[in-house]
Amino acid sequence: MALVTLRQYCEKLERGSLTSDQLKPLMREIGLLAQKKDASEQPTNACILLFGRNPERFFPHSVISATISGKRRTVFEGNLISQYRALLEWQESKDVNPIIKVKGKQKHYTRAAYPERALIEMLVNMIVHRDYEIFAPSQIDVDGNSAVCFSNPGGMSAQSKNRLETNDEGAFSPVPEFSDLRNRTLCDVFFGISAMERAGTGLSDTLDLCFEAGGSASFAFPPGEDAFLAKLFRPGASAGSASVSIDTRPVGTYTINSLMFSALPETITRLKIREGADLGRDVPLHEVGTFVYERRRGDLWTVLPAPIANLLFANVLLEEATVISLTEADSDIVLHRKIAWLIRKHFEQHIRSFEKDGLVVEKTKKGHPAKRAYFQSRNKDNRTIVYDTPRRKGIRRDVVKKRGDDGKPWFECEGFGYEIVRLGNGWGVRIKPFYMFTKQDGVTPLPGYMRTSRATRRIRFDRNTNVESDLVFWGRFLSQGGQTINIGDENVPDLVLEGSFYTQDVTEEGLVDNDDSNEDRRTA
Repeated sequence: MALVTLRQYCEKLERGSLTSDQLKPLMREIGLLAQKKDASEQPTNACILLFGRNPERFFPHSVISATISGKRRTVFEGNLISQYRALLEWQESKDVNPIIKVKGKQKHYTRAAYPERALIEMLVNMIVHRDYEIFAPSQIDVDGNSAVCFSNPGGMSAQSKNRLETNDEGAFSPVPEFSDLRNRTLCDVFFGISAMERAGTGLSDTLDLCFEAGGSASFAFPPGEDAFLAKLFRPGASAGSASVSIDTRPVGTYTINSLMFSALPETITRLKIREGADLGRDVPLHEVGTFVYERRRGDLWTVLPAPIANLLFANVLLEEATVISLTEADSDIVLHRKIAWLIRKHFEQHIRSFEKDGLVVEKTKKGHPAKRAYFQSRNKDNRTIVYDTPRRKGIRRDVVKKRGDDGKPWFECEGFGYEIVRLGNGWGVRIKPFYMFTKQDGVTPLPGYMRTSRATRRIRFDRNTNVESDLVFWGRFLSQGGQTINIGDENVPDLVLEGSFYTQDVTEEGLVDNDDSNEDRRTA
């Protein structure tokens, strides 16, 4: 996770690409690694909080407790990056930010109760500016139909006291472009992943966004408490506000059915294998990992670094390894296919790790992968998968269902097609959910014409909401609830997919402000 996150950090700061060898020096530079008296290195508190697998061992209070009307408490644990991502999903739920109708002068219009960006600004503020030396959790409470309250450990600093004017209750108006960084390393990393800006505009923008939406916001350091309190109010509440310039055009979030690579080697290695070589005998295949071998041409393709590849394949090499940049694939369609083939084999190896759950790679008549995978039945019966999302735990999904009458039963099995794609400057795996229809053994596919007829009858169920649900399931299942999917081998640590599907915010220019004529549109 540290490598993936800090690569985003380097891209944001235009520092060039980050390799595995450069990871530790960068971590020292930004305060994630510190040197002990014996000259050894240890992770700093910020490193543990940001990337630790179980930071609660050292900081049991570093959690965020969220409630709805004082009930239905959810405690978000784990490192700060995982808390941030999980809370982003929680804040999007209808219980937290429902769609409401707001009455205008001549007609009503619908919108979210709270501006999404305002909720995100307060979430980031809560994570990076809290005082982690105070043994108390951060808290978020959705107060019925009126407000969302954010309470964070950490009183006013001396710098804040000099710049902010507070009343008797500790309330203040934000000062544009003033920022008091309590945890500089946390701020640096969250700035690097584009979750915040360094301009000190978070509170000012939050206030302006709420005001533009017909609501308001308040901020305070309550006297006698080492805490910061922020409240975002729905339309109708009154409070002071400050005016700043900000883009308030409507934005739509579009989900693309692709898992993008967050870490990918910059080069691919090609080896020339001598004719008649026996790879099974002369090469330690258990160390080599996944590769593509074109026996007739004698070309072997791998993402292993060239020095390691030369060492492991030394007994069968005709010549030294050739290193080829992945960017050359943009102008070489043949090379593009080789790279896609190799990455696909890595992804198929990841799919095979789920065979115990009944997920198998479909084979062609010649025994080659058919670029599709599907669930098979469990002992000629239904198969159920249980998985979690940030909003719900223990979700049960029947991925294999028995259909038909008792005389001629058949099975409807969930699956997906996959292909390696180039999107912009990145690579990804495109996922296309589908249903495989099998015979009564729950394993053998029905003949093609029978599958087609059943798929045609079922298409009426495949509405957009179903497709979105399918994508959420496959993302959570393939990542096993994690933030990333590592499909690399022992010697290839930087072949990492995002654990959720790619989303893109698109400004919906051309729409009339507050016009509800687009209410029937569906997500892409």
